Amino acid sequence: MLGSHDVRIFPADSRLDTRKFPGTWALVDSNVELIPPRGEFTSAHSKFYLVQATSPQPSRWKAWKKQLSVAIAVMKPWSWKELYIGGTEFISPPLDASALRDVFIKYGRSARHCYDLVGNSATIAQWEKQIPNLLTGMPDISVFEGSIAGNTMHYMAENIMKATSQLITIIPDTDRQPHVTLVSRHIAGHFFRAVLEHNYDTFWSYFNQFSSVSETRTPAEWLWELHAILVELSTKTTRTN
Repeated sequence: MLGSHDVRIFPADSRLDTRKFPGTWALVDSNVELIPPRGEFTSAHSKFYLVQATSPQPSRWKAWKKQLSVAIAVMKPWSWKELYIGGTEFISPPLDASALRDVFIKYGRSARHCYDLVGNSATIAQWEKQIPNLLTGMPDISVFEGSIAGNTMHYMAENIMKATSQLITIIPDTDRQPHVTLVSRHIAGHFFRAVLEHNYDTFWSYFNQFSSVSETRTPAEWLWELHAILVELSTKTTRTN
C-alpha cells in the first residue's frame, strides 16, 4: 500500500541499479522506531527502487532476505492470514475475526486502515463519504505507473498517491514493473459510480488499461460486471419498455 501513514518511499542504493532489475522501487514501513529503513534505501543517487514491507509472518522476511542477498525482492500486499495474525495476536484486545474478515473483503489489504475500521461504525460511515471524492482524483493509470517506475512523480501525483492509499494497490509484474489495481470490488463499485458510469470514454480507457496485464485483470472484471448490470442491461430494459 502507498500512503503517508502506511509507508514511506526511499530510493534504493546504487549497488542495486542493475540492468537485470530496471524500474524497481522501495516501500518501507513508516514506523521507524520499530523498523528503521535499511541504510541502502537512503541513498539519494539512485533512481531505482526496491520493495520492502512489514509482515507478522517470519517466512516473509526469510524469503525477502534470500532475495536481497542475490538481487531484488518484491513483497506483495498482506494476505488475509497476515492481517488475521496482526489483528488477533498483536493488538490488545484482539479484534473480532469475523468483523476483521468483513472489513478486509470490503476495504482491501491496508492493515492499519482495516484495523481502524473494525468495530467502528462511525469511522466506516465517514470513510464511505470520503471515497467518491477521493476516487474522482484518480490519476491516469499508465502515466502514474510510468512515473513510479521512472521515479519522476511530480507534486500532484505524490498528493494523489497519499490520498488514495487505501483505494489502490501497487502490484509488481514478473519484470518488477509497477501496476495500479483497485483494492476491492466494493471500491470498484464506488469508482464506477463516481467516475465511469456516465463517461463512456473514461470507462473504456480504465477498463482497457486494467485488462491489459494479468496483474490487474480482476478490477477490469469488476468494472465490466458493473457496466453490464448498470449500463447495458439498464439501457436494454429502458428500450424494451
